[in-house]
Amino acid sequence: MKRRIVALLVALVVLTLSGAAAAATYYHVNTSWLKLRDAPSSSAGVMDSYRQDFAATIVKKINATWSQIKFTNGKTGYAMTSYLTPTKKTYYAWVTANTTYMRSGPSTTFSALYTLNKGSKVTVLSHGTAFDYVRSGSAYGYVRNNYLSTKSVKSDGNPTAAAPVAAKGSRTLSGTVYVTCPNKGSVNVHRGAGMGYSNAYRVRYGWAVQVQEKVDNSWYRISYNGQSGYILGQYLTSSRPADAPDEPAPASEEAAEEAPAAPSVSFPFTGTITCAAGEKVNVRGGPGLGHAHRVRLDPGTQVTVLSSANGDWYHITVDGTEGYVMKKFIR
Repeated sequence: MKRRIVALLVALVVLTLSGAAAAATYYHVNTSWLKLRDAPSSSAGVMDSYRQDFAATIVKKINATWSQIKFTNGKTGYAMTSYLTPTKKTYYAWVTANTTYMRSGPSTTFSALYTLNKGSKVTVLSHGTAFDYVRSGSAYGYVRNNYLSTKSVKSDGNPTAAAPVAAKGSRTLSGTVYVTCPNKGSVNVHRGAGMGYSNAYRVRYGWAVQVQEKVDNSWYRISYNGQSGYILGQYLTSSRPADAPDEPAPASEEAAEEAPAAPSVSFPFTGTITCAAGEKVNVRGGPGLGHAHRVRLDPGTQVTVLSSANGDWYHITVDGTEGYVMKKFIR
């Protein structure tokens, strides 16, 4: 009888541990961009888009195609399970270089949260193509996996604990602030605190926005016309620029019901290069595929969009080079 009770208790413990391990399994996005939807259907609304290597856990499998998932930034929604690859078990890795950053997302465009030094030991929770999601003590973040080794690496004497990225004399803004940018055009407001997040909307030079929260040394969460989003602090100022244009008056509810406003684009504005395949995008000498390309830009590169050309093209400038990019590659 006692043996049976002990056997049952052991089985119960094993089942409990197995359940906990399954719940803690991390998956990473295995496509260039994964759309997170508000319902398990390809026709449902898109809540946000997540780039390759973003880590998530599965909250619940809905059916053979869809799962409810939760990303590491806390957002929960629905996605096709086939675009997620599991990390079957966690493992230890060692950092191979000093001043290796742990970031808020799987790209160098995301904010650096912590630094690790050579010899730092981390737990790899999700192994991606270029970035791993790791834990160091109580710190979590994304690290380039070419700076990680599964073989023990000896420290060269620097601290090996994750150290928060030090503030670089950053200011703190609050209340009503104003948009500023060198080209006096538009600035992207993102869905998360990082350039890798998709755009929520744009705000024009000189417009007033409300600060909701300072996220880190680079990013603020703001609100404009009731819409929240994230913007780099370098594009905010406490004083309204003297040459700021007048802001458009909010449309009345009656007018909105009669005729919804058509989307408009004001030039110049700051755009971001995007490509579903994750490949570089050509900047051509003219608005057409017959023109030779001048440079090739990585996804995530910010450009200044000067004007529209031939319907499907934008005239852009980046780092002193002007050219033309197909509109579908700029968001």
